Amino acid sequence: ASLPPTVEVIKQEDYDKAVLMADAVRSHPQAKFLFNADSYQAEQDIYWEQDGVACKAKPDIIAELNGHRFLGDLKTTESVNPNEIQRSIAKWGYYRQAAWYLNGMEAIGKPCEAFIFIFVEKSSPYLVTMCQLDAEALARGMQECVKAIDTLKKCRETGIYPCYTRDILTLSLPQWAYKESA
Repeated sequence: ASLPPTVEVIKQEDYDKAVLMADAVRSHPQAKFLFNADSYQAEQDIYWEQDGVACKAKPDIIAELNGHRFLGDLKTTESVNPNEIQRSIAKWGYYRQAAWYLNGMEAIGKPCEAFIFIFVEKSSPYLVTMCQLDAEALARGMQECVKAIDTLKKCRETGIYPCYTRDILTLSLPQWAYKESA
């Protein structure tokens, strides 16, 4: 029998970079506590029901430290400057993720002290910033999650799901595409 061909799953350069990023996170004075907690689970699925809808979350980290439970999520970014992180949290809806995961843990009877983001830069020296959201941001996130569940329930009941338009659009290429081909 012949061996299957060698497949490069990840480029060596990308692997080396990921190792350096992981080292930076593990050596961060606060992050290392999450990874060296009394109890630590990575990428553990959690399931619950919210207002009749089956729900799921998959936290990067569930850590128990001195009798307290924490959720953690690792994010790569161009800059760990707090202003940039704040923009990323708003742009990518991370405030909804934090609220959703905390709500899920509460629903399964495992409430958490906090949801902690671990942001690490994608380039050397791989700086790390950890943060958590204030109560107002988490409340906004949960409010938007509840609204999304309500929308899903209505869609399932009516069979009508939102879309940009029900008409047929005539589109052109974006302007940059015309500039590149000239």
